[in-house]
Amino acid sequence: MLDFTLEKYEELCLALLDGGYTPLTVYSYLTGKNNNNKKLIVLRHDVDRRPGNALRMAELEHELGIQSTYYFRLPYTFKPVF
Repeated sequence: MLDFTLEKYEELCLALLDGGYTPLTVYSYLTGKNNNNKKLIVLRHDVDRRPGNALRMAELEHELGIQSTYYFRLPYTFKPVF
């Protein structure tokens, strides 16, 4: 079973930082800013629904000193097939 909880995302973020990765925004990566480190990761979040969850992720990233990009897709474009 996949675990998409905030707690698991925090574990992932901490593992990236502990592994020496530098998280970048899409803009920083494309413009070459802060690309001195060879271990880079671009974090981009597509937000179709539940902006409150995205806010909690952004707050967690802020606490950890991580920058990322949030792409809000309006109107909703994700249509789950069940």
